[in-house]
Amino acid sequence: MREAELDRAWEICDRHLQEYCLSDPAKHTGERHFQRIWRGEEFEGRRVLVRCYHGLGDTIQFVRFAKPLRDRAREVLLWGQPELLELLRGVEGIDSLHPLHDGTPALDYDVDMEIMELAHALRVTPGLIAGRVPYLQVGPTFIRKTARSRRPISIGLVWEAGNWDRRRCMPPGILSKLHAVPGIQLFSLQQGPGRAMVDAIPAEDIAAPDLRSLAATITSLDLILTIDTMVAHLAGALGTPVWTMLHADCDWRWPKVGRKSIWYPSMTLFHQPSSGDWEGLLDQVITELYQFLAQLEWGVAGPAVDQTNGEAGAKSDTSTFDASRHLDGPACGIWFCHRLCGFLDHLRQRVIRFSRRHCSYHPLHDAFHPTLGTPRHPGYPSQAR
Repeated sequence: MREAELDRAWEICDRHLQEYCLSDPAKHTGERHFQRIWRGEEFEGRRVLVRCYHGLGDTIQFVRFAKPLRDRAREVLLWGQPELLELLRGVEGIDSLHPLHDGTPALDYDVDMEIMELAHALRVTPGLIAGRVPYLQVGPTFIRKTARSRRPISIGLVWEAGNWDRRRCMPPGILSKLHAVPGIQLFSLQQGPGRAMVDAIPAEDIAAPDLRSLAATITSLDLILTIDTMVAHLAGALGTPVWTMLHADCDWRWPKVGRKSIWYPSMTLFHQPSSGDWEGLLDQVITELYQFLAQLEWGVAGPAVDQTNGEAGAKSDTSTFDASRHLDGPACGIWFCHRLCGFLDHLRQRVIRFSRRHCSYHPLHDAFHPTLGTPRHPGYPSQAR
């Protein structure tokens, strides 16, 4: 799954499922998080109940397969987390939504499966995965006039996740380094206990009261910068630019290396250089952020704006970002100086790397030019470094 070798993944899943079914385990017993619902039953032309037993992010990630499932089933019923149902009403392929509870669903169905089993049951391909994005929509009446009316570039932040894997969480104080980048404004989308730590950054708190409002807020921002949590999936499912910060031993759904994800075309991945190194990861983010801002400044296609109401709405591949709304005259001058300094520093680093590969330092030159050194010649002393 990490390498997007799905044919091989489904072969492994087939083998594990066969072994599991041979042990004849009872269905719908034990902790829901560990239950295997689908046992390979045929679902063509049948009434299928989809159970959502994992996290909110898992449901958002896999609900994209409701439409391919509905193309083969007679009816699709989704038994999902109550806080998600309003957001999922517009998802193609779902005939009816029902709030999840601790009891037994009072629904008639022929086949049931857990939502994360849909990919295996449908034997999806990378093309089917990416081709269904975006699959969540936010109507224009739900767009919140928050950061979109404020300039410069608006970035929404999330730094803390739930207790399932605390390695995903980063200290919010590290995000204060983002203030060194000109032309941006930081907003907090953080909920839960971490919300109280917003002053460590600091950022303006615009956390939403519900998921529908959160989706509207996300689409009103230029960029989402988040750890591996539900917000990353929500932004990706909406087709909003989202940068996801991953710990070194990231979850199975993300590749170990590389910036791209087959799940969300609008997502960019950042990995810790080593376990626990959030500082090093944020250095990567800041470098990429300069490039992102440069693209916006020079009118390269960026976050789309719904021209009918001036707010961030349905994305359009043909829209062009208007950089003049983000940087005024003085800010452009400051931005140009930062870009020039960044370019010169990049050039200096390349010269240093070249010199270390092809040059040697003569001891007599240390005091004069200790960084670059001088070309090696046969007459140089043997102790030259």
